[in-house]
Amino acid sequence: MDEQRAWRVIAAQRIAIADLLDGLTPEQWAVPSLCAGWTVTDVAGHLAAVLRPASARATLSAAVRARGRLHGMIDLLTREAAAEYGIRSAAMLRAEATSTSLPKLTNWRNILFDTQIHAQDIARPLGLRLPLDVDAAAQGADRIWRVGFLFGARKRFAGLRFEASDAEWSAGEGPLVRGPVADLLLVLSGRPAGLSGLDGAGVPVAAERLGVSRSACP
Repeated sequence: MDEQRAWRVIAAQRIAIADLLDGLTPEQWAVPSLCAGWTVTDVAGHLAAVLRPASARATLSAAVRARGRLHGMIDLLTREAAAEYGIRSAAMLRAEATSTSLPKLTNWRNILFDTQIHAQDIARPLGLRLPLDVDAAAQGADRIWRVGFLFGARKRFAGLRFEASDAEWSAGEGPLVRGPVADLLLVLSGRPAGLSGLDGAGVPVAAERLGVSRSACP
């Protein structure tokens, strides 16, 4: 998937997320998401913050407060964005769906899978369905597998083979973990919720690996 098509997929996913958020009650906005430590409001704020990247000064401040930890810095910026935007995140995602703004230290490839994963972080704990573009999800799964510093998936799941049942994607060698690419994307990014949609001899091993070491958000 090239950059131009990726941004179209991102825009469509933002609108779909906004539509879902518009129908939520105040109680649902406060529900814990699949992203450890973040509520639905926090995840929505994170997605909205991508549209209006933090200044260099704000990013540096968050990095210092997080003692140089990337995930810690993102966590701080996300909570601040969620506190500022609140439920306005939905309107922002719709109005600025086609924005190609990029926060520092990231790129369109990361925004593509980030948007896909966080859509599920919001929808699944609420018992709602939010379909993904399977080609985008496959590209996201491949990037998470190949770029070790993002989630450490290839190291965590060494000795297992992952296969998508609805897309042309596979990775690794060993006992099989197979299912929809959306579920694989969640598991590879450290979210146990994806396990329920998978089968194969490698699923118990994958579950054990997730139980030992779960990725922090994002």
